[in-house]
This record gives sequence, C-alpha cells and structure tokens, in this order.
Amino acid sequence: MMNVTALSINTERSEYIDYTSSFFEDQASFIVYTKESVSSSNMFFFLEPFDLSVWATIIGLIVVVAFFTTFLSKFSPLGAFGRKVHAMQTCLCEECIIRREFKTKNNCRFVDTIQYPCDVVKCEEDTGLDDLSMMNSTWLIGTGFVLQGTDVFPVAPSGRFLLFVWWLFIMILTSMYTANLTAHLTLERSSITIQSLHDLLDQNEYTWV
Repeated sequence: MMNVTALSINTERSEYIDYTSSFFEDQASFIVYTKESVSSSNMFFFLEPFDLSVWATIIGLIVVVAFFTTFLSKFSPLGAFGRKVHAMQTCLCEECIIRREFKTKNNCRFVDTIQYPCDVVKCEEDTGLDDLSMMNSTWLIGTGFVLQGTDVFPVAPSGRFLLFVWWLFIMILTSMYTANLTAHLTLERSSITIQSLHDLLDQNEYTWV
C-alpha cells in the first residue's frame, strides 16, 4: 500500500516509512568578518616561517661550522695551511732552517717569519696561509644560504666533506623555508570557532550587523 502525505522526518518514522528526497530545504547562513592575516601587516613577515629558536639555532650553526672549517683547514696535513706548515717544519734548505730558528727564538707563527722588504709587498703578496680564517670561513658558510660562494674553499678532504654536508643541510632548510613562506603568504590564518548558529548566539566576540 502506498500513501502520499506530508510528514516530518525523524528517526523513529524512518524505521517504518520510506521517505522521498526533500524537495525544499531552508538553511540559515551568516557572514563573519575576520581580521587581516599577520603576513600582510607585519613588515618582518619573512621571519615568520621559522620560530625565533630556529633562527637562533641557524646562527649558532653558522658559527660552529665556520669554526670547524677553520680548524680543519689549519690542522689538517692535507689542507693548504697544513701542507705549507709541514713543509716549513721539515724542509732542510737554509731559508727554512733560519725561519725555524727565528720562530723558536721569538715564539711566533711561521707566517710571521716571512720577511718583506716593505709593507706594500706584504699586502700585495698572497701567501695563502690565512685564506680560511675564522672570518673568511664564516663568510663562506653564511653565503651558502643565498646560494652564493667565495673564491676560497677548503683543500683538505675533511673540510670539503664538512662543506658538502653543510650545503646539503642548506638545501633542505631552504626548501622548508620556501614552503612555509608560501603558506604564510597565500593562506589566510583564521581562528574562527563558529560552526553553527548556536555557536554564534553563545559568543560575545562578534556582533550582529
């Protein structure tokens, strides 16, 4: 038997009656004004992809990696500095013997044993013994973040391996920063917790217009 009538739909009736699809629905909607995203109003929005602790860690890593780069360049026997110092310590020529005696007498570095006729010649001559100083190493490590480099690179395999690992870390970190920055610039961050009319009526933050 089939009957046609207007009955409201509820759970109990649905167990015994097969209802047709609703031909009319009345839904209430509302519009809520939200504040502008922080990215559009903050002039330092480019720092937002990472927390302050992450930026501090990155700066600390630059100093640490620069220190180890300088250390490996100075003390590795395969580095430019280490090879020259080893040659000065073992060479048996008269000039190197005089340098070693001068170094022992004055308690100075080997680079200070080189005599120049004037200060101009000393400035113009590149000995290569101090290319990867702490300052130059910091500059080398820091410029990796902007995909740039310097004219001075480690010669020792240990220093080159350290620089390779650092570049790999920069590549991953740059990808993460780019993805987070894109999300900050394209997505509107909203903290709206209103999902229904009941939520709208039970709150005091938004007002009716």
